[in-house]
Amino acid sequence: MFLFSYIFYYCGAACQSLEPDCLLPFYFGCAKIILVGDPQQLPPCVLSPAGQEHNLSQSLYDRLNDIIPPKNISMLTEQYRMHEEICHFPNNHFYDGQLITHESVMNYWADYPLKPYYLYNLTYTTHQCPPNGGSSDNKEERIFIKKFCIKLLEQLVDRQPYLPNDPEFIEMEKRIVVITPYKGQMKKFRKQSLQFPRHIEVLTVDSAQGKEKDIVLISCVRSGEGKTIGFLNDKRRLNVMLTRARRALYIFGNLNWLAEQDSHWNALFDDASDRQFIDTVPNSDHPVSLALRDD
Repeated sequence: MFLFSYIFYYCGAACQSLEPDCLLPFYFGCAKIILVGDPQQLPPCVLSPAGQEHNLSQSLYDRLNDIIPPKNISMLTEQYRMHEEICHFPNNHFYDGQLITHESVMNYWADYPLKPYYLYNLTYTTHQCPPNGGSSDNKEERIFIKKFCIKLLEQLVDRQPYLPNDPEFIEMEKRIVVITPYKGQMKKFRKQSLQFPRHIEVLTVDSAQGKEKDIVLISCVRSGEGKTIGFLNDKRRLNVMLTRARRALYIFGNLNWLAEQDSHWNALFDDASDRQFIDTVPNSDHPVSLALRDD
């Protein structure tokens, strides 16, 4: 039998770990604990109303981050995932401009023909919310994103028309993901009637945390009804959506309306407008255009 008087514990993704889970090692005599996480991204998921009321969604990392002097917290500032055009807004808005993009990121998929970051302001769409209080979805947004995906795939494979069973198209589809805050929207992307490219992954924001993909398409869903934007009002959820892409990030939604409802979406809208990375789509007949690189 071996007895250890010194135990070291490491907790990765600490901001998504429940506080009781992180405290458990101390029961076994843990002498030191290292917490690694990002407080600007999603906290633990607590569904219980009683748990939420008693703040069980607060992680140990968040608790300590609020009381420990900043000089005693180390921040990893060099990022190896996102093209610098994608990194620009979350860096300035969430990380005080401290992130530095490693040069290797800019050499990844160097011949990608489109702009790496672009927003599509679908002002004509409205979301649907089931009468029983289920998850929201947005049919017009799904149709537009499907048209966009077909055109994108034809551009990247450099062949027309799109062939769903062609190996080249399938391989390109696997480099793309659609991320949406709503499970209802995710499920309806997979409805047979839509005929959405089946090898393009569709995820909710919460399931996408910690993952990455070459090309990310964000389906915002909420549009034009009520005075609340639901899940989209969490700045950490917004940050997760914006930081999953390696080479390209495209955002689809009624961005005028979202900007009117929330300061973080307003900042996103203003930033894209200032950088001329936004296209307004006023109706369903408006042609789907790809933002090709200028060079």
